[in-house]
Amino acid sequence: MREGSYSLTGRPAAGPISGAQKRIRDDDSDSDDDAGPPRKRNEGEGDEEMEDAEAPSDANANPPNRILFVRNFPADAEAALGPLFQQYPGFQEVRTVPGKPGMAFVEYETDGLAERAKTGLDGFKLSDTSPLIVEFAKK
Repeated sequence: MREGSYSLTGRPAAGPISGAQKRIRDDDSDSDDDAGPPRKRNEGEGDEEMEDAEAPSDANANPPNRILFVRNFPADAEAALGPLFQQYPGFQEVRTVPGKPGMAFVEYETDGLAERAKTGLDGFKLSDTSPLIVEFAKK
């Protein structure tokens, strides 16, 4: 037995160090203590990651409900909203917002049916430059 040798249990080793014990000791010696002090961050460095981490995963934070808020459609496409949203089951009505071109509310029978329409039509292009933005309306 070598002086100062200990087994994995913390008791003095009964014999020479085995290969497995040596690897464990070698791995323990590769700790982060040898890496030196942490590097200081320069001003502005890493801010991009922080902004991404703090950003909400979904830009629409409104909880699902049976009324959808639709925007970003051309004023001359208002008449197309009814037939477009009627394709989805549970459709009840489209209400445009007076004095606010390109905005409307679409109502469905249930939250789940509204969610199906939202998923299917969010980003749908009624023109070459205007993809629809479909969100759940605020309650």
